[in-house]
Amino acid sequence: MKDNPPGEFFDASRYQLPQQDWLCGHHGDGTPCPIGPNGSGECTAHQICTPTLDGAAWKCTRPRAWGGKCKEGPIPDADSPESKAICCHQPIPCHPQRTLRNKRRLVTGITIALSLGCCLVILGGSSGKVDTPLIDTSSVVSPGKLTAHHASLEQGCAACHSAASMSSLDSLACVISSSGGLDDSRKCLECHQGLGDHALHPHSIDPDLAAQKSAAVSRAGHTTHQRLMRMFETHQTTTSGEMACSTCHVEHHGTAFNLKELTNQQCQSCHASSFHSFADGHPEFPERKRAFLYFDHSSHLDTHFPNQADEQGNSASLSCSDCHVQGPDGATMLLARFEKTCGDCHNHQIADDQMPVDLRMNAVTFVSLDSSSGWPPFMEILLPAGRSDTNQAEALIQDLISRRETAVVERLTERTSAQKLDAVLVKAVATRLGESGFYVALRQLKSVEASADSEGSESPNAAVSLGAWAVADEGSSLGYRSRGHADPLLRDWLSLAASLTDSYPEVPQAGTAGAFDRLFQQLAAPEATGRCMKCHTIDAHQSGPSTVNWRSRQVLPAGSGFTRFAHGPHVTLLSSPEQASAMGSHPDTRCESCHSVSSREPVLRNADFLLNDWMPNPDYDHPASLGLNSVTRQSCVSCHVPGKAGDSCLQCHNYHVHPAELDER
Repeated sequence: MKDNPPGEFFDASRYQLPQQDWLCGHHGDGTPCPIGPNGSGECTAHQICTPTLDGAAWKCTRPRAWGGKCKEGPIPDADSPESKAICCHQPIPCHPQRTLRNKRRLVTGITIALSLGCCLVILGGSSGKVDTPLIDTSSVVSPGKLTAHHASLEQGCAACHSAASMSSLDSLACVISSSGGLDDSRKCLECHQGLGDHALHPHSIDPDLAAQKSAAVSRAGHTTHQRLMRMFETHQTTTSGEMACSTCHVEHHGTAFNLKELTNQQCQSCHASSFHSFADGHPEFPERKRAFLYFDHSSHLDTHFPNQADEQGNSASLSCSDCHVQGPDGATMLLARFEKTCGDCHNHQIADDQMPVDLRMNAVTFVSLDSSSGWPPFMEILLPAGRSDTNQAEALIQDLISRRETAVVERLTERTSAQKLDAVLVKAVATRLGESGFYVALRQLKSVEASADSEGSESPNAAVSLGAWAVADEGSSLGYRSRGHADPLLRDWLSLAASLTDSYPEVPQAGTAGAFDRLFQQLAAPEATGRCMKCHTIDAHQSGPSTVNWRSRQVLPAGSGFTRFAHGPHVTLLSSPEQASAMGSHPDTRCESCHSVSSREPVLRNADFLLNDWMPNPDYDHPASLGLNSVTRQSCVSCHVPGKAGDSCLQCHNYHVHPAELDER
């Protein structure tokens, strides 16, 4: 305004205010009119003075604000001086121009209108694969290609995005509320099943269990970088703590993108306990739980094998590879079969075939005709509850002889009607009796009794052997001896008794209530034939039946627990020429770089596996005590650092876990 000459009638204080949308057309010439255009952009120069006729003369009506009345006065129109006059100082009409403010507003309005129009077209288009869509939404809004695993989806955007099937307004509301991620996650679970009832909770486990796990971890401070990550790495969650799958798995980064790849910082953005790296601050490895088999490496390697000699008098040696072989999956190390690893020394101990009769293990008495010392646990289980008299025992024996497996199954089912019974196992134990010749031996027992009765004298000192079964105690009992390792009859009856124990290892209850406890203690006793429970362990579970561990270890799937480890790559690396020359050529030297033998005096009874009475300890909540030192973090740090083997969290840890297998044994 300072560059504009005021002119005769120009009042700067009354013109060109900031909020105006239009400028006078003469503004560029420096001679704008004093009134300027109106709000609609129309020239109002004619409104400066509207002459009025006062009698025979025309009078000027120009307001004082625009210069006041002129001396000359209006000029009457030459054609009609009585009805029309023209102001002699009226500016020439112009074409008003938009101000910069008006132009910006116009551009903004047009842009908004076009944007809304595009949104309506896109949101109202087709997001699926239809034949003739007006516009394919997926081709417009897709931020990139899907990974190879998801590229074959035929439902288009609607397969993963709930907003794709909504109306335009609902889609807009979904975007504003930011609830689409959790809704879409539930669509993920339609394909990705098997994650349990808490699939969207952290680690797919119950929040209460997660809190217990978190409380058990020692707290540590956070670095500045980790604090910043926690500030900016915010995750959308529900009130119950559920998270969207897209928190970690972000699509549309190309066909070769790894959806499961995460950085260490992403993992630690949630954890209450954080640290710098695997080498600096990572918690020490927890000690493994008690093994499934009781085997003392220290006593075998340091005592038993050095004292053994072959036919030439050379001391026997034991190599790790003699017992442990790599599994077909390349991840596990499996224990070789009993016949290869233990059979040479222990086969005759199990079968008792090389021991004098007086020194053999006690046969397991299944049936007795004399109740003076109580019925055997096997008969207690099959007799009607509360009716264990001689007549009922005789009826039981006759029923077993006549109906065989059917009688065993029916009586076991009736006896365990109030308990959760494994029908497959019940059928198996009944079948095992038949396969072992039990029903034939039982008929023989009755024939010995009948023979003694017919002679009218006491029964002879009978010791009739029928394979693994033997009639003993002067023809009044039927006992069983192990036929060797993995005896099917002893194995299945031990499993059944263990699953239905009520008080073990406490003293069994009196009467029929503790019959299964007494049966288990009879079969598992250290002096019982077979000696099964000398090596095999029993686990007592609070939420289920006790189980006997017949296998050397429980092989868990790779995604079952929080941690995973694969022996394959490590065995291959340690077998390389470079490592072999640095660590020694013998394979045991390389194995013992992680699994070193504990140098201690061998013990006969390990409290983690055996109780004071030498019965098996059912409490597996103990660290592994196999004569080996625990694997430590330090043995891994030498390789697992950036630039070598790497130290990513995902190398050893799973995110999605299965709660039923968190025991990680």
